Amino acid sequence: MGMVAGIDEAGVGPRLGPLVAAAVSLVGPEQVVGGSLWEALAPAVSLGHGSLVIADSKRLYRGQRDRAGFRRLEHAVLAVAGTTGKMPGSLKELMARLGASWAADGKPLPFYEADLLPLPRSADPAAIGRDSQRLAARLRELRLEPPLMACEVVDERAFNRLLVDTGGKGDALLAVDARLLLRLPEDSGEVHLDRLGGRRRYGPWLQAVFPRGFVFTLSEDAGTSRYRVTQERGTCLEVCVAVGCEARQLPVALASMVAKYIRELHMELLNRFWAARLPGLTPTAGYPADAARFLGQIAALAQEEGLELAEIVRRR
Repeated sequence: MGMVAGIDEAGVGPRLGPLVAAAVSLVGPEQVVGGSLWEALAPAVSLGHGSLVIADSKRLYRGQRDRAGFRRLEHAVLAVAGTTGKMPGSLKELMARLGASWAADGKPLPFYEADLLPLPRSADPAAIGRDSQRLAARLRELRLEPPLMACEVVDERAFNRLLVDTGGKGDALLAVDARLLLRLPEDSGEVHLDRLGGRRRYGPWLQAVFPRGFVFTLSEDAGTSRYRVTQERGTCLEVCVAVGCEARQLPVALASMVAKYIRELHMELLNRFWAARLPGLTPTAGYPADAARFLGQIAALAQEEGLELAEIVRRR
């Protein structure tokens, strides 16, 4: 048996809303997990056509006004989540299913605490259920375990603390990804991550993540950095950090969708919290220009809530 996993993030650039990182891993026969999972899981899953599409979230969903894109995103994430049992009926249940933790902080900001959003928000539950059953059957045929999904949520206050602790955004992202690496199944296999900017060298980071293991550099070129991590328990993990791996590895594409979906649900909570206090407030996606508009409108309300603007906006 082998394992293949992918890790990706959503919300790296915005000033408002959480950073969310997700990991997806599949365990099964090595000849299956070592090949194209899009081909293996067809026709239950597709890259661009059909009812259950798994692809880079940026291809599927283009922002808050893209309701059709959000439905595709939600449909796929909940259908995959349903292969491990009953489909989550609320954000709270989904967070529990993902083992979601608030990285670098024990308690979220107040607008994320009311996480009882019923799910699905807009996708068709019956269609989700049918596709979930079809996918579960295909997984059984291939002797693949249901995809294991995990997530880390870092709200604005926790993100700012993480910047102080790590010294910069790139290292903050790696710190969150490290938590997900340590949550992967203890099987030998591969894990794929998207490259951070122009950074090529990840060996020292991996050695810090696995201090009792041995990290061997296999290659560090313009597009891909590869490492082999051997651990005390005898397992071997090959780590591939590459440009654009969402398009080549299904687990990374699905991780990007999970991260984006969880972030969008939290943005709904954020916008709902402030709109309840300021009727007519236009929702924000949290990106810099619109974040400035939004913060200007809620500044007085934040003070009334006992919140400093510096703790509800990300520094970078």
